[in-house]
Formats: sequence, structure tokens, C-alpha cells
Amino acid sequence: DLSGGARSVTVEMWDVAGDTRYSKCWPAMHRDAAGCVLVFNPDVPGQVREIETWYQNFPHACGIAPPQCMLVGYSPNGDASRKIQPPGKLAQLAGSGMSVAGGTADNLEEVKGAFDGFLDRVVRSQEAQQQRMEEELMR
Repeated sequence: DLSGGARSVTVEMWDVAGDTRYSKCWPAMHRDAAGCVLVFNPDVPGQVREIETWYQNFPHACGIAPPQCMLVGYSPNGDASRKIQPPGKLAQLAGSGMSVAGGTADNLEEVKGAFDGFLDRVVRSQEAQQQRMEEELMR
């Protein structure tokens, strides 16, 4: 649960652990998804290549727009000052509003701040969508 000002929202997060053996559960995860966080280790070349596949299987498959997506490059033993660059095609999406954060064990507060901002955007987007639906019903 998140509380901020006059609102409180419940967030449900699903973790697929980077494993396709859970693919039979993906339709349940896609249902009513409003945002997506993709986490990878930029120090592992295989994960850098796979992150585009995960983007295709989740936010793209759900029709989630880039501003409702977040890419987190987490390097447990990495350099906290290194800026995470979205790999390949995801770099274009970062220019379209996808949140990008990089983190190490030493700067998790920075990632948390980026996540809070991302979550606020997702909540605001859902509130605006709900308001549009209600206004449409009133017409």
C-alpha cells in the first residue's frame, strides 16, 4: 500500500525471475497491468540481450506505454557512479518516457526515488484513465 497526501493505492507486483518456465502464468500477469518494471544486471551480457525480449513479452504485449515502464540496471558489485544506458532498442523507448535507473548496493536510495516517481506516474495515468471512462459514461 502506498499513501501520499489524500490518496492510498494498492500495488500488486509479480516477479517472473527472468525464467520462461513461468510463461503459462504470463496471461494472468498481463491482465489489468498498468505498469512494468524490468530489472537486469548490466554486467551480465546475457541479461543485457534478454531485456529486449522481456520488454516484448510484458509491456509491449500488454500495450503498456513507455512512460508506464521502468528499466532498472542493478549491479550488486558495480560502480555507483556509472550511468545505466538502456541497451539496443530500449534506448529509443527511454527517449519516449520510459524511466531508467541504475543501482548498486551502495545507492539503492537513488533507485527507490526513481521508483517512487515512476509509481506516481503510473498511478496518475490510471486516475486519468478512470476519469476519462467516467466522463464518457456521463455523456
